[in-house]
Amino acid sequence: MTQDHSLLAHLSRRLTDREEDIAVEALGHILSKSEASRRALLFILKVCGVNPGRISRVEIQSTGDGGERPDLACFDEQGTERVLIEAKFWAGLTENQPIAYLRRLPGGGTSALLLVAPGPRLQTLWAELRRRIVNAEEEDIGDGQSDFGVRFATTQGERYLMLTSWRNLLNRMSESASLAGEFQRVNDIQQLQSLADQEDTNAFLPLRPEQLSPEFPRLLPHLYRLVDDTIGRLNQGGLASTAGYTISSARYYSIQYMTFSGVVNSSLGIYYGAWRTRPLTPIWLSMPIRNLVDSKIPFSLRQGDWRGHQSGNHLYVPVYLKRGAEYESVLDSMIEQLEYLAAMVQRESSC
Repeated sequence: MTQDHSLLAHLSRRLTDREEDIAVEALGHILSKSEASRRALLFILKVCGVNPGRISRVEIQSTGDGGERPDLACFDEQGTERVLIEAKFWAGLTENQPIAYLRRLPGGGTSALLLVAPGPRLQTLWAELRRRIVNAEEEDIGDGQSDFGVRFATTQGERYLMLTSWRNLLNRMSESASLAGEFQRVNDIQQLQSLADQEDTNAFLPLRPEQLSPEFPRLLPHLYRLVDDTIGRLNQGGLASTAGYTISSARYYSIQYMTFSGVVNSSLGIYYGAWRTRPLTPIWLSMPIRNLVDSKIPFSLRQGDWRGHQSGNHLYVPVYLKRGAEYESVLDSMIEQLEYLAAMVQRESSC
């Protein structure tokens, strides 16, 4: 199971391996077309002390005299570059970043280099940016943080270095565009946010020591056992049948196919993709939409505490694991949930 993404996010994966370029084009298009989005950008700048005046024009990848090429350059009403924006997902900093970009900014009046990056990367990226500036300028540049999710520091000549997350920037742009009635731009921003979310999901994050502990490999056999014992109990109770079905394991799942409450080609098991993107539980029940008799069932199972969702042609419903309990209690809780789901499917199907 994969997480549903917008059309932009879907196509970017299929058409290029440079998702950052797609994001830059999208962000540049939105800022060029949306006065409300530019106002949201100005708000983020001003709360950190940067007042570049009204942004009248945005250019994509404008090359400077030193060969530096920031993703976006924002010009004031006099045609002066006041803000440079660098859009990052998980690519490293180039040789010119951030020193050459900061030196490109004008010395008179406040100006800024704003980097936009995934939230999980902000801490390590900020440390590397500051390290490079301190090494180049041989002076400490300070370390500020606004109440609106922006890290910032001042360098020579009122040039600001700033860092914020994709979600923070795009949320503020979306709110501003919505209030201004720019609904096409709101849709564009949501498409770009979906692409950013996709990159967050697929990123390799710096490893932490606790992630390499033996805790997970110790847990995994118990999860397999819970699935096996649950299916055994369902078979005994007549709620499921695994006759003629197989166990299937692949990179993103380890599942047992079965007929569940009359729904053929259902499955129960560990869906790693769902566990990663919807960290409710590792164990999920999957049922093909086409094999559900009543169209109300998918809607019912997406409501309330279930938080089930449709992906492709399947409905996925979480099976929660009881916390702080012994094995038999966890197993009993799983059976109770699946019995309730089976009753719901049978009840709706018989109406």
